[in-house]
Amino acid sequence: MPQWFPVALCFTWYLLTTGSVYLIMPIRGAFLMTNCGAGIIPWTFMANAIATGLAVWFYGRYAHLPRKKLIGGTLGVIWSTLLIWSVAAFAARDIGWISFLFSVWTDIFLILAVTVFWSTIDDIFTLEGAKARYGIIAAAGPLGAIIGSYVSEALVHRLGPSGMLLLAAGSFAIIIPIFIFLDRWAESTNAGGKRAAPVRKIQDLSQFIEVGRSIVSSKILFLITVAVCFECIVPNLMTYILSSEMAAAYPKAEDMAQAFARFFLLTNTIGFMVSVFLTTWFFSRVGVGGAMTVCALVSFGGLASFAIWPALITTIAGKTFEDLMRFTLYRSAKEAIYTVAPREVVYRVKAYVEVFIYRLASGTSGIILLVITNDRLLGYGPRAVAIAGIPLAIGWILATTALGKEFINMKEQSEPLSTEMKTNA
Repeated sequence: MPQWFPVALCFTWYLLTTGSVYLIMPIRGAFLMTNCGAGIIPWTFMANAIATGLAVWFYGRYAHLPRKKLIGGTLGVIWSTLLIWSVAAFAARDIGWISFLFSVWTDIFLILAVTVFWSTIDDIFTLEGAKARYGIIAAAGPLGAIIGSYVSEALVHRLGPSGMLLLAAGSFAIIIPIFIFLDRWAESTNAGGKRAAPVRKIQDLSQFIEVGRSIVSSKILFLITVAVCFECIVPNLMTYILSSEMAAAYPKAEDMAQAFARFFLLTNTIGFMVSVFLTTWFFSRVGVGGAMTVCALVSFGGLASFAIWPALITTIAGKTFEDLMRFTLYRSAKEAIYTVAPREVVYRVKAYVEVFIYRLASGTSGIILLVITNDRLLGYGPRAVAIAGIPLAIGWILATTALGKEFINMKEQSEPLSTEMKTNA
């Protein structure tokens, strides 16, 4: 088999994943804003923390299963629920609490669909393979988002919400046979020399808590966790600002969905160019930590710009650059760190951090927004949110800088990073 073929399949998998996500995202934003308004956003962040916490607990209980059953079963569940929501979209369009549930499910769909993809390729590629191939594979993210956003912008008025969700379900279904083929290829080639060591089964809550202790006891895992928290909180504040400005500018659901689709199209078109032409260059010049820090710096600039000049165009510009950096350079750099970890870290600790901790951070951002914007509390507007986000963005910059230095230190030690992570996990 040609060496490029598995990479092409990974590229296609990620393309279909992000394409499906961006067929759904404009519908979610339009339903939530037209039925509930921007005031619901803090509550969705907190609800997302609870719902995805339950999802990762359920996922973690089966992390000991073979890759075929774990990832294949998760993909099947995601696809089935997408079909169900394509029918329920008629109710979600007009009923506030159903649109709220749809928003929460969309968040679970997004995080799980992306997490199982990266968990799989982190398991089948080595660090050397990641450096050579992840820039190419990551380019599928913004490309799929471009296609999904373009299709959504062009067809949302013709097909309606249910039609768009059915289209997303059809494209996502193609992922399942792709995964089956990649799993067989990884088993036949021994995943480039990586051993498929078994992952311990979570029997009870004490073992789940043990994962948290493993993170605290490992400096690099702890820094990854801190960076992930900031990665969630800071962009969530920017999301609130953007949603508030969009809600004021576009009162109708279809018009708002189209506006969100256009925004995603712009963001991901630029992001695709960054993935193709700049990701490898950034890695070679500034390293893993530097590539992650660039995203935090961009977020700082976006919040500071809106704090100085609060307008729709300002928040669109800030959120555009934040998203394109976060889903290209930042994602590739962070995943490169995980490639040197054993399966115990990839399938258990990573899921714990990327889903459970990430959503706890999402709940924290919801509390922050509630305190700042709720009329019964401080009652401030989007500009105050931007000002409050500036010190958090600075914290993110410091965390990614420290993570990059620790990653270099661990690589230079006589014991490989994978041994350190394996000991602590």
